Amino acid sequence: MTRLKSIMAITTIIVCASDLSFSDSTGYELPNLTKKQLEAIENYIRKGNYHAEKKAYRPALNEYNKAVEIAPLLFNPRYNKSRMLYQLGDTDKAVKELNALNKDFPDNISAFNFLGQIIVEKGNKEEGIKLFEKAVKNGEAILKKSQFEQAKVDIALAYHNLGSLQSEKGDLKSAEENFRKSINADNTNYFSYYALGSLFAKMAKFNDAVIELQKARELNRDFIPIHMELDLKFTQIQVLFLTHQILNTSKKWKISIRTRG
Repeated sequence: MTRLKSIMAITTIIVCASDLSFSDSTGYELPNLTKKQLEAIENYIRKGNYHAEKKAYRPALNEYNKAVEIAPLLFNPRYNKSRMLYQLGDTDKAVKELNALNKDFPDNISAFNFLGQIIVEKGNKEEGIKLFEKAVKNGEAILKKSQFEQAKVDIALAYHNLGSLQSEKGDLKSAEENFRKSINADNTNYFSYYALGSLFAKMAKFNDAVIELQKARELNRDFIPIHMELDLKFTQIQVLFLTHQILNTSKKWKISIRTRG
């Protein structure tokens, strides 16, 4: 039963924007730049990405800063810069940069997601909910215009994190709705299937929980929490499900006895 308790405890997973891969491109509409400037920017971003993947965050930040100096109106160098500031522990500067990005690029969901993550980590979950709500609103508008693949991933992340925070608040109906929207936006995101399965377990919908957890496991067999819950062929969930059924039957039986008395 200990493992089953853990599945109900891990109903919410805030998926970090920093889990997404860096972009080597300059990003979005380009200001008036020469070919030489564009090549330099792309080179700086590529170098920054290389250092970041090696967890050398300070050198990565230096490279992104060089790109920003050439073109301060480009999205990707500034976004990557904010991520390095976060990795280096300078969250205040990261938040400042992300707020500026959200103002300059209101149609971009990545910055809203990342800012929401940081705000939640700081303990302000209500503000996090507002940011993720804004992200999904902006994201839906973008998807109506185009089916840009990265936008689908970003909006799925926003819906997932919104659902996670709603689940924590006890708003399970809204959480379920947003986990489903996350899956609809990107049906390869195993973490939303896992969160939905965990949510169903919390709601005592054990058959539904098993179905969603199986989907999550099929998508990513290396996801440790799923292995933890599923390796014993859902024994804990099935046992609790049977216990739930027995208790319901028992209650009905006791009521009928009292009625007869």
